[in-house]
Amino acid sequence: MGKKTVFILITLLLVALVLTGCPPKTTEDTDTTDTDTTMEETKETYKIGVVLSKTGNYAGLGGPENNVIEMEVENVNNAGGINGYQLEVIIEDDETDADKANKAATKLIESDGVICILGTSGSGESLAIAAVASGTVPQVALGGANVLSNPVKEWLFQIPWPARLVVEP
Repeated sequence: MGKKTVFILITLLLVALVLTGCPPKTTEDTDTTDTDTTMEETKETYKIGVVLSKTGNYAGLGGPENNVIEMEVENVNNAGGINGYQLEVIIEDDETDADKANKAATKLIESDGVICILGTSGSGESLAIAAVASGTVPQVALGGANVLSNPVKEWLFQIPWPARLVVEP
């Protein structure tokens, strides 16, 4: 298995661990006319927001990240989900632009109601997401800059080792 695949699998495992502690957002269903609906059909999903650089300078990272995330979500859902809840992933393209990453995170949190955000490929874009997500929803950052984890930020989890750990002797 390549380093990139191992990295993505570890990222998805961390997201799964975060999700097991986050209850799904539920909505009131006022339509009581269908009484034949089974419990499985009415169970809510875990909505996960993903912001990737599918285009722009980091498209070489974002494209493969997108493919692996979709593949692993399918695997998790086919295996019964997490605690019986299926995963619903909403993927946004930040075009390797911090402002677009910020807007995508805002949409995912405020409009789509995600319970966590994974991404993005670049550190600057990850910081832009942190400005919106911090204290609202957990963020799993894919960037490796020191500034993502030093100082520690509320609900921001950095997957790759910070550059200071990689390059210091």
